[in-house]
Amino acid sequence: MSKHLAKLVFFCSLPLSVVASTIPEYPINAMSGTSLTMSNAATFTLNSIYSGIAANWVGGDNVIFYQTDLPFFPASISIENNLPVFEPMVYIVNVDVGTTAVGFVESPPTISPVIIQTINPFLGTIILSDFTTWNVRPSDQSLFSIWQIGDAVMIGENLGSDRSSYDAILLNTVHKSTAHVVEQ
Repeated sequence: MSKHLAKLVFFCSLPLSVVASTIPEYPINAMSGTSLTMSNAATFTLNSIYSGIAANWVGGDNVIFYQTDLPFFPASISIENNLPVFEPMVYIVNVDVGTTAVGFVESPPTISPVIIQTINPFLGTIILSDFTTWNVRPSDQSLFSIWQIGDAVMIGENLGSDRSSYDAILLNTVHKSTAHVVEQ
């Protein structure tokens, strides 16, 4: 974790202390309005109410991603095949500036993405191209029917109530969904 995370992250005017972890930081490539492009070419759309907060974010700033299980956790809703699809919103923390915004995945990374190498539904594990193995929370294992080998993922932090058991999230940027995980 970056030395920058010694700062407090503020959400809804309540400080959340960020716990030490191995969650990677991702550099911002460009910001344009509510569109955030990462150095790996993944793009996120920020919720418009956070555009003022993110106005001073610039290329080169580093961000991390996290989710909580707060009851008012937002979701983006779209329609596919006449059914509602809830795309989870993630908190995006600019660790260089010390501010947080909320957004959702617009498009997956195309430059050196970390991809799913193996999905083992019997063991409840996912192995990534960076050679890490992740145990997936049982209630999230239904994603194994959707997620595929070759999908690009980004690693974030879980700040929900189950973080003592599953301290990270895998954000599947292809299927725009998240799984709560712990590294083996």
